[in-house]
Amino acid sequence: MKCGSVRPMESFDRSLKHLLALAPAELLGFGLGLTVRIIRPIEPSLLTRERLMQSTLYQQIFSEGEERGEARGETRGRLKQEAETIQRVLEARLGVVDLGVRQRVKAEPDERLLSQWYQAAILCVDADGARQLADQIRQAPSPTAEST
Repeated sequence: MKCGSVRPMESFDRSLKHLLALAPAELLGFGLGLTVRIIRPIEPSLLTRERLMQSTLYQQIFSEGEERGEARGETRGRLKQEAETIQRVLEARLGVVDLGVRQRVKAEPDERLLSQWYQAAILCVDADGARQLADQIRQAPSPTAEST
């Protein structure tokens, strides 16, 4: 960690405290989906990290973040498995797959294109089909070329 840098949780804590101090009704109303009227200011002792972490709103936000993270991890795992399967099928049908094709499959960021290659790979029944798929992979636009 760089000198003077702030850990994400500390940054979140500070941001939440700042928002509660500046616009408590708006922050709570947003979190609850209601119009909120503040009757009295929030005591600073209530803004401890531990107390915030026990709040329903905090736990809901945290839970939603975990769910999104898990979904992303599951997607990455599925895409990695598809890429490995494509490479294994090509190796099984061709014997040797050139490095360019292997690297291209591994680096593909487009989920739809990778899934198309995966579907084509599992339908390959012979070396001709595998060669066609390898050629298709070679001819696909490079992910770095599309972003420039």
